[in-house]
Amino acid sequence: MNVTQYNGYERGRSMPSPVTLPRLAKALQTTPEALLHRSPVRPVHGEAKGDVLRRLRGQFRAQVATELDLVPDDVIIRIEIL
Repeated sequence: MNVTQYNGYERGRSMPSPVTLPRLAKALQTTPEALLHRSPVRPVHGEAKGDVLRRLRGQFRAQVATELDLVPDDVIIRIEIL
């Protein structure tokens, strides 16, 4: 899966196919049902916004590496807030 495709899923511009959805859920360690229902990311008690972003970036980095059969050190994730 390329970044543009995943970005489309994240932004609601497209939906994963019935074959891709379970694979994506497995890579993200969740269920297909959870992916279909958006829920806000909530900080852990007392966690600063910067820490939330670092945590999410680390989780996504590991998930992308797993999906692409890479090691996390081979993946760089940038988060831009506009």
